[in-house]
Amino acid sequence: MKITTLIIVLFSCWLSGCANTTFGPRVESNNAWHAVAYLGVAIAIEQQRVTTNNCATKDKDSRQACEQQVAAIKNSIAKAKTR
Repeated sequence: MKITTLIIVLFSCWLSGCANTTFGPRVESNNAWHAVAYLGVAIAIEQQRVTTNNCATKDKDSRQACEQQVAAIKNSIAKAKTR
């Protein structure tokens, strides 16, 4: 995963409130933060285009790491959608 994509995903997660509230601006009544967070995750996915098909072209260890990244990104999107 590119470092810029990782930063976008982590920043989006921070904005959406999945990070500890001590560090994030988690305000339940402010839907703008959630929209920005969802957009950030969507941009990261679009930029990275990580799919399990891309993982299949790698060796066993790299494939497992790739599949974990795919699962983490899909989980971030699911969390952003439910906020």
